[in-house]
Amino acid sequence: TASVIHIGLDIFFVGGLGLNTFGAGVSTALSQGISALVCIVYLYKTQPLLAFKPKDLVIDKSCIKELIPYSSASAVQQTFLYAGKLLIQGAVNGFGVSVIAGYDAATKIESFALAPGDGVSSSASALCAKNMGANDKKMVKTTMKVGTVITLCYDFLICVVLFTLSPKLVPLFIADISPTALETG
Repeated sequence: TASVIHIGLDIFFVGGLGLNTFGAGVSTALSQGISALVCIVYLYKTQPLLAFKPKDLVIDKSCIKELIPYSSASAVQQTFLYAGKLLIQGAVNGFGVSVIAGYDAATKIESFALAPGDGVSSSASALCAKNMGANDKKMVKTTMKVGTVITLCYDFLICVVLFTLSPKLVPLFIADISPTALETG
């Protein structure tokens, strides 16, 4: 949800209103906020049992102790992923506006393209954790196998699509595209 909203808001704030970097920042913050709000409203309307209330916002130390082993690997991976993106963005910024535009378009396309695979991986991870808690090791192995096959098939398909269509996708994110921006993206 956030990726689709982010793309639409980028087009509006950066392309439509010409707010450049400020517009990109506003669109990022708004898209994340809107996505969170949509998820909360959806949760309240469809799963009232899961909807949290202020009295539910209490820290349970035993729950945290149980959660940390399951979440630590993902937390470390996400930390390195975004630290790496930050370092790469810093390096890209030195090459000028056209390269930055191409790189920015490519990262938006990448985020949108990888979202379904990330969803499958997150779902498989949660299901594995649930089955580990239930001590159902057979289901953990089955979930890992099925999740891996689905993710690999999707990754192969999206690689073919991106390598084939990238020259057509990049211009969707850049108003006045230069050959350098197209090549970079």
